[in-house]
Amino acid sequence: ISYEVDLWGRIRANTDAEEFRFRASYYDYKTASISLSAEIANTWFRLITTKKQLELAKDQIKTNEKAIKLIRVRFGGGQIKAVDILRQRQLLEQTKDLEILYTTNLQELKNQLATLTGTPAQNFDIEIPESLPDLPPIPRAGLPLDLIRRRPDILREYNALLATDRDMAAAIANKFPRLSFDLSTQARSNT
Repeated sequence: ISYEVDLWGRIRANTDAEEFRFRASYYDYKTASISLSAEIANTWFRLITTKKQLELAKDQIKTNEKAIKLIRVRFGGGQIKAVDILRQRQLLEQTKDLEILYTTNLQELKNQLATLTGTPAQNFDIEIPESLPDLPPIPRAGLPLDLIRRRPDILREYNALLATDRDMAAAIANKFPRLSFDLSTQARSNT
């Protein structure tokens, strides 16, 4: 059995340092969860926006195809030049390229959302709503100083600083002499 008298506070400082490290780890976890939630919300917003852009591109393709038919009719009547048909075809091809781009982006965002939610991409199927949900009223945030005091990244750094301070106190106390008691027993048999 051994026991050390904590004359200079070294043991207590080491204990406090570990407690502050534990709290810092907890705030790391909170920071990561907030960051993940923000990334999911951002990806969700981009997913809905890209779906709308894809729908607009499809509508524009239909409009451009109708315009080409009308331009051909007018060209047949001698009202416009062939260069106008060429321009409209180029516009149609550019819009089809946009459709491909938005389709690819939509699938990429679905895969990103699957990854963020921890679901394999091949098993992830989601119905994309037509619009974003209505936001609740903005909560009362308080004073800017209150906001800073609640931020988990700031709290993590604060606790890490306190842990470092306690480590420094333990290092200083480690320079002083220690008072320890050891008790040992032995049992022998002479057989």
